[in-house]
Amino acid sequence: MIKRLVTAGITIALSVSVLITPLSAEAAVTPGKTYSDTTGHWSLQVVEETSAIGLMKGYPGNYFKPEGLVSRLEAIAIIIRAMGLEEQALKTKAADSGITMPPGMTWGKGHLVLAVQNGLLSKEYVPALKYREPITRAEVATLVAVALNIKGDPAKLTYADNSTILELYKPYVAAVTEKNIMSGLGENKFGSNQSMKRGQMAALMAKVSRDGWFKYGADRLISGTVVSLDSTSGLLVLKKTDGTSVQKNLTSKPAIFKDGKLAGLADIKYDTPVVVGMNETETQFQYVEILEAPVSNTQTPDYTVTGKVVTAPGAVGSSITIAGGTSSEKSYTLTTGVVVKDSTETTSLAAVTAGKYVTTQIKDSQIYSIQILSTVSTWGTIASVDSGSLKMSDGSGGSYTYTVKSGETIISGGAGSISLSDLKAGDKVKVTSSLGQVLEIDVSGEDRFSGNYVEGEITGLRLGSSPRITVEDEDGDIETYDITNDTEITRDGDDIYKEDIMIGAEVKVKFDGDNALEIEVTNDEDITVKGEVTSVDTSNDRITIEQDSGERFRLDVDRDCSFRDYVDSDVSDLGDVESGWQVTLTLEKGEVTYLKVTEN
Repeated sequence: MIKRLVTAGITIALSVSVLITPLSAEAAVTPGKTYSDTTGHWSLQVVEETSAIGLMKGYPGNYFKPEGLVSRLEAIAIIIRAMGLEEQALKTKAADSGITMPPGMTWGKGHLVLAVQNGLLSKEYVPALKYREPITRAEVATLVAVALNIKGDPAKLTYADNSTILELYKPYVAAVTEKNIMSGLGENKFGSNQSMKRGQMAALMAKVSRDGWFKYGADRLISGTVVSLDSTSGLLVLKKTDGTSVQKNLTSKPAIFKDGKLAGLADIKYDTPVVVGMNETETQFQYVEILEAPVSNTQTPDYTVTGKVVTAPGAVGSSITIAGGTSSEKSYTLTTGVVVKDSTETTSLAAVTAGKYVTTQIKDSQIYSIQILSTVSTWGTIASVDSGSLKMSDGSGGSYTYTVKSGETIISGGAGSISLSDLKAGDKVKVTSSLGQVLEIDVSGEDRFSGNYVEGEITGLRLGSSPRITVEDEDGDIETYDITNDTEITRDGDDIYKEDIMIGAEVKVKFDGDNALEIEVTNDEDITVKGEVTSVDTSNDRITIEQDSGERFRLDVDRDCSFRDYVDSDVSDLGDVESGWQVTLTLEKGEVTYLKVTEN
C-alpha cells in the first residue's frame, strides 16, 4: 500500500501573536527561478517543484530544456529515484548482477539493474534496450503503473485513439487513467505513441509526489500554515496539518509561487497555507507554493449532497461528479482549500476516489467540505420497505433495519429506472450503508453467498491462461476452483483483479461445481505470506517478494520488525536480507512485523 508519510517536526508553542518580521533590504534570500530557459513556459512551476525535491535535474549552464524529449534511460532513472532507490542504484554494480547491459552506456547501469529487480523491465529485454531513444507516453504509463503495482481494466478505456495503444500497455494506461495519474492530451486522445517531453515528465512527477504515490517525493513536500519567517536567516517555521511544527531555512534562491506565478518573500504571510519542498539533502526549503486560505468549515451550508463519487477530483482538481439518490450524475465545483475528512482525520483530495461514498457541504454552489463515509455492504432479502426504513434478512438468521432517506439512496443494478417504491418484500439485494443509513441498493440479483461457498486461507493461486485458486478452510479441507472471466473478485467492496490477490490472504469463495463465481478477500493485512525476495529498499524500509503465482508485492517493513534466519540469527535487520532468499512474512495492518528466512 502506498502511504503518504508525515515528516517528524519540532514541537514549539504557537501563538496568534506571532507575526512575520518585515524583510530588510539586506536579506540574504533572493527568490527566483532556477533555470534560464523556463521563462514563460507552462511547466515553470512543476519544473521548480520536481527540481527542488530532487526528482528531476537540469543541465550545465542552468538549462532544463522543458521541450526536450525524455530518453528511456532518463525516464527509468527518474522513476527509480521516485521509488527511493537512487542511492542503491548508484552503488549497484551491473557486473555483479548477471544482467547484460546495452552497448555504449556511460551512466545508469545501476538504475537498469534495479528496474529489472523491481519488475519494471525484463532481464531478457535489457541488452536490446534502445535507451537513448525518446520514451513514449504509453511506455511511461507502463513504468509508473508497474512501479506502483497497479493495473486497470482495458475495457474501461474510452480514448478516441484506443486503437493506437498496444494491448501490452492497455492495462497500465487504464490504471494510470483510473487513478487520475495521467490523462489525455485533448480531443479525448491519450497520445500513446507521442514522445514524452521533459516539461510533461516534470508535471507527471509533481502530481504523483503531491498525491503521495511515490514515497520519495511525498517525503519532501510538506503542507502547513506559516508561523513565522526570519528576515535575516530566512528561517521559515510552519505548523503542519497534523498539528506539529517544522522549521528550516530557505535556500538563497528559493522558487516561490502564488496563483501559478513567481512570487516574493512578502507574499509569505502569517497563517497563510503553503506547500513547501525540501531540497535533495532535506536541509532547506527550496520550493514554496502559497495557497489561498481554506473556507472555514464552521459556516452553514446552503445544502448537503450525499452520494457516490463518479469522477474523482484528483489531488489538485477543481470539480467532482457525484451520483445522488436519483442515480443521476451531477458535477460540482470545489472551493480552493476544500476540507476533506476520512472518518475524523483530515486528508487530501487524493483520498476522494471514484466509487467512494461522500457527504458534501455546499455554499454558493461550491463544495467546501467533503466527508468520506465508512461503509458496510450486506447481501440479503428484503423483508419490508417503506419511505423511511428498510428491513432485510441475510439468510443466516441475521436481520437488519436501515434508515432510508428520500433522494439519498441510489437504486442500481436493474433494467431501466427503478425507484424505492418499486422494491418489495422478497427482492434479493445488496445494501451499502453507513451508520445505519442506506446509501445504495443493488437489485441486480441473488443473495451474494446463498448456495455453496467456502471460507479459508489461499494456499495456492495459478494465473495465466487457466487461472485457479486453492483454499484451505478451518477444518483443513483443501479445495481448488477455476477463475473464469465472469468471476467477481472484490476487497472492501471494491472490484480488484486476480493479480492483486496474495497467497496467504483470507477469502470467501462462492462456487458452482469447479468454478469460482465470486471471491471476496476478507483479510490481506493481518496474515502470513511467503515468497522470494526480489528487492530490498533499506532507505524506505520496503521489501518486494514474488509469490508462486508469479506476482510481485512491495510491502512496508515496520521499524520494530523482528528478523530470524532459518539456521542462526545472523539476520538482524532489513539490510541483511538478500534478493533470491525465500522468506515468510507476518503482516500486521499491512506492514511486515516479523521476517523469517526459510532458505538462502
